[in-house]
Amino acid sequence: MNADSILSKTDKGAEEIATRKYKLDPKLRTLLIMVNGTSTAAQLAQKFAGMDIQPQLAQLEREGYVKAAAGVAATSTGADIKKIRMEVSRALTDLLGPDAESMAMKIEQCATVEALRDFLEQRKQTLSSALGRKAPDFWSRTETLIRA
Repeated sequence: MNADSILSKTDKGAEEIATRKYKLDPKLRTLLIMVNGTSTAAQLAQKFAGMDIQPQLAQLEREGYVKAAAGVAATSTGADIKKIRMEVSRALTDLLGPDAESMAMKIEQCATVEALRDFLEQRKQTLSSALGRKAPDFWSRTETLIRA
């Protein structure tokens, strides 16, 4: 795994965190929790100073709990991701009003388009429920922004 790879949880990884379905070893689970879609493998290694976590990261990737993308290739320019985050936050706030504030703040923390996509995908059911009949418009608008 490349040290510059930005790591994000897969659906399986998110499911393990939420339910402990796969009974992941506690040390691997701790590492999986730290994977946030914005940190590179090198940044995660710094958080675990004194430990070589590369084998554990490779295991999490091999077993389908995390996925890695090249840092530069997986990101838009800084201005692009800022614009996308702002537009997605605005779309959510337009539809939900003040109730969208905490979600909008979390959207603003996504450092890459992939991290934003993963964040929204993990919350799709909850957001769709909150948005009701407005959900298709939001998802269509969001997908257009993310693909642009």
